Amino acid sequence: MQSTPGIMQSRKSLLQAHIIALVLDAEEIINARRSMKHAEVIIARWAVEEGRGLVVIVNKMNLPRGKHQSSSYEKVMEIVPQEIQTIIPQQVKGIPVVFISALEGRGRTTVLNQVIETYEKWCSRLPTARLNRWLQKVMSRHSWKGQAAQPKVKYFTQVKARPPTFVA
Repeated sequence: MQSTPGIMQSRKSLLQAHIIALVLDAEEIINARRSMKHAEVIIARWAVEEGRGLVVIVNKMNLPRGKHQSSSYEKVMEIVPQEIQTIIPQQVKGIPVVFISALEGRGRTTVLNQVIETYEKWCSRLPTARLNRWLQKVMSRHSWKGQAAQPKVKYFTQVKARPPTFVA
């Protein structure tokens, strides 16, 4: 993979961060008919691989508004979350997407609240008892061909936060 200086600087900054705010441009999304360029996909994947919190921000949402542009506005709001889930590894769900207009000042509070909420989740610890109840519930949903085929998991616990890391 060929790396540009901008991507490498992003990687260096990413390694020093707790939460990554990936800012996308609504106008570019409408014109390109996809939400992320190659470099943005790389940064999003690195954030997840390095165990950082990720918040996706779509700016310039003031531009696709208006009578003729309202379908473009709705399309951006539909495409971005779908594409995020497509390009990020399957085990990571619920990456927040915030739609803003920096020019109009819309969404500033939402961005700050979402970054704080993501940080709090990133730092949180779940009790072993709760994790074990969840594991039992998940295991009970599956039908096993026989007792030998059923995995033997004694317990499930969180060994660290920042990022949350679990061991079975």
